[in-house]
Amino acid sequence: MSADGGSISHLGDGLEETVRGATARLTTMQSESCKAISLLSWQEGQCLYDLSVDLNVYRAGRRNWLVELAASLPAAPTAHDAKAA
Repeated sequence: MSADGGSISHLGDGLEETVRGATARLTTMQSESCKAISLLSWQEGQCLYDLSVDLNVYRAGRRNWLVELAASLPAAPTAHDAKAA
């Protein structure tokens, strides 16, 4: 993460969301100059996911959009899929 200097505020740190049945953590960080990053993290099986956008999803009213975007990503392959390939 990069910031423009100064302090960074954590907004909505660790709020729980759900992505395809998995618990996800949504964290938003914003600098004094209003530059922001929102990060959604979750785990499916052995795969860890981090989806970030340069946007304060709370202020922009886009929290649901980020969660829906995460849910639309292809599911991680399972160990069974790897053996079949």
